[in-house]
Amino acid sequence: MNERNNKYRLTPTEYKVLVEVVRGKTNPQIGLVLNISPHAVKIHVAKILEKFSVNNRIQATAKALRENLILTSDF
Repeated sequence: MNERNNKYRLTPTEYKVLVEVVRGKTNPQIGLVLNISPHAVKIHVAKILEKFSVNNRIQATAKALRENLILTSDF
C-alpha cells in the first residue's frame, strides 16, 4: 500500500479492491481474485467512492491514477 493512501484512510482490502477496479475488473472478477464475495466487493467499492468523494468507478480510477495512489508494483 502506498503511504499517500493514508489521507483517504483506505484499509488494506479497500486498496486491493481499488487496484482491481483500476485494472477494469468487475465485482465478481475482483471477488475471485481476492477470495471474497461480489457483495463484499460492492461494499468496499462503495466505501472507496465515499472516501474519494466521487460518484463512480471511472472517477475513482482517474483519481487513483492522477494522485499516484497505486504503486506501480501493485499494478
